[in-house]
Amino acid sequence: MTHTHTQAPLSSIGTKAFGLVLVTLLFAGCDGSRDRDKAAGGKDDTVTLKGDDAVVSALVRDEETCLTLAGKMNSLSKGLMGLRLPTSVGAGAAVFGDEVTVTDLGPEPRRDGTSPPASVTAELQSWPVSKASQKVKKVDLWRPLLDAVESFEHARVYVIDGEHPNGDGYRFEANGGFEGLAKMKSGEWRSLNGKMRLGWERPKGTASGADWRITGWKTERMDFIASPRRLFVEALDKALGGPEEAGKLRRSRSVGEALSGGDEGAAASVFCADFGKSKGGFGGGRHRSRWF
Repeated sequence: MTHTHTQAPLSSIGTKAFGLVLVTLLFAGCDGSRDRDKAAGGKDDTVTLKGDDAVVSALVRDEETCLTLAGKMNSLSKGLMGLRLPTSVGAGAAVFGDEVTVTDLGPEPRRDGTSPPASVTAELQSWPVSKASQKVKKVDLWRPLLDAVESFEHARVYVIDGEHPNGDGYRFEANGGFEGLAKMKSGEWRSLNGKMRLGWERPKGTASGADWRITGWKTERMDFIASPRRLFVEALDKALGGPEEAGKLRRSRSVGEALSGGDEGAAASVFCADFGKSKGGFGGGRHRSRWF
């Protein structure tokens, strides 16, 4: 009997203690002082965080900016199909700032005039890149390459990753990529793969992703595989019965439609939903080169 009376108070005390701890945690979570400390932030309204919170917040912010910039890179990709980077009209014309620091491609590499051995069907080369940068007001990139192209089978530029330097919400430094399959005016086919370093800025006080502009474009390398004929033929459309089904496999059609329509927020939402279902995440092969 004594044993029973001893257990009841202990159980009651334990329950009350647990409730007290729970209430304390709830009040701590709702405490406005913590939010006020974050909102006080630092320079340019950036939020000041520490430790793991700062790391996670920075990563999320960087990825959100990458998704926002994807629509602008998509506009540049459309211009590439017309052999312009950027186009002089349309959305692509508004991607660059009033003055841009550019490191461009050099002249087309000279061929030695000798043919490769019969057993060699393709050869890997690098397109020269200018060593010096220059500031320009009228941007017209990669003319030596694009002037040598008859047409692109496919071509795109994209943001690989990037970060806000020192947490500056109005600047973004990104690694960019380029891939394309071109039929050259010389008659040969070239599968191209390039890397760029991109500097983005937006005016102080703006919050819209539409305000981002490229202020720095550094072409770091441009490699290509040249072949006298196309080594492979795209047969996915035929195998699946049409381009619509094939398109579903090549990329998320919802993201493509959102980006084509300029709805970057919708594209980000769909992309994040797709990302949540995938195992690879942001590094799971989003940008795979297609050689021929």
